[in-house]
Amino acid sequence: PNTVPVQITGTKMGYSVNFGDRSDSQPGVSFFGTVFEDQNVDGTWDLTSEPSIPGVTVAITGTSSLSPALYLANDWGQYTFLITGTGTFTVTETDPEGYVSTIAIPGDPAVWWVDNNTLSTEVASVTPGRDLGDNLFGDARASQVITISGYVWDDNGLGQGGVAWDGLRNGDEPGLAGAIVTLSSGLAQTTGSDGAFLLYAPPDTTIRVQETEPAEYLSTNAIAGNNAIRFDENNLDVSGLSGGGTSAGNLFGDALPADLEIVKSDWPDPVDAGSTLTDTLVYTNHGPSYAQAVVITDTLDPRVTFGGIVDQPTAASGPTQTAELLEWYLPEIDAELTGAIIFTVTVKPGVISGTLLANNVVIDSNMYDTLPGNNSD
Repeated sequence: PNTVPVQITGTKMGYSVNFGDRSDSQPGVSFFGTVFEDQNVDGTWDLTSEPSIPGVTVAITGTSSLSPALYLANDWGQYTFLITGTGTFTVTETDPEGYVSTIAIPGDPAVWWVDNNTLSTEVASVTPGRDLGDNLFGDARASQVITISGYVWDDNGLGQGGVAWDGLRNGDEPGLAGAIVTLSSGLAQTTGSDGAFLLYAPPDTTIRVQETEPAEYLSTNAIAGNNAIRFDENNLDVSGLSGGGTSAGNLFGDALPADLEIVKSDWPDPVDAGSTLTDTLVYTNHGPSYAQAVVITDTLDPRVTFGGIVDQPTAASGPTQTAELLEWYLPEIDAELTGAIIFTVTVKPGVISGTLLANNVVIDSNMYDTLPGNNSD
């Protein structure tokens, strides 16, 4: 409210600019800002080239008294609300006809972004003379921008027919919150629980769409929508769209990895020829994700024969045996879960005492494993 940009045009000889002040001793918190035309669709206000938008409706709602509740932005696109009570307050800007919202920018640490039309604040005490601003709303003409939309999904394989880490959205794989989708032209959005994103960009140029995974997630694929091509698993390029055009159906897949570990042991050791040896395979999923379609194989020493299962999880199927190879299958192993497979083998007659018997056990799944070195023993 202390700065007004004035654009000098034509031969007009005078401009009138008025400033309003209130006493610092008057109770109340001033929430103010400006609505501007984001002509280059970069989410920032360039005071030298981008005008404010007058007459835009801005409204405030809250849990206690405020004045006024509805405001039409003045000739310089400015609005002001006086909050005279405590509580949570929400300020909403309504797009002028023919415009879309590109950005809402909090102007104070006590103000937070809700969406591109909405800002909120929490007022704990009414401090005389306190200001919350300059809170900005950016709008652009719908006919002069392109729309880029899509989803980020959790490629975790949940649901009937879902396959984790396959780079395809199948089963009941949900949207993913916390991913950041950024356009090379400037705008960015953090996805909510549905994983959806919708951003605007300048027309008639190539726009790089980049997705950044939430913490601990890794990218599994990027799937291009219309008027887009895949660059890599984190990037798409959108081109060939004039003003008012839309590139929809752009998808980014992310998933959590699973760190599987397996350790073998046997008893007794040493063992005589013709005697029974008990093998124990202990597997652990250190997470952070569950593991899907887990396969455990044990290649036996050729000087032993498989005896039978002593104990194994009810979810495990197998073993199937091909020569010395034993194979088990588990549909999934939850994160931080440990299990064991116990079976016997018999040392073949004639094996010389002191002979070292060796078997090799491996665990694998269709998830990315962050520490593959502990997948075998």
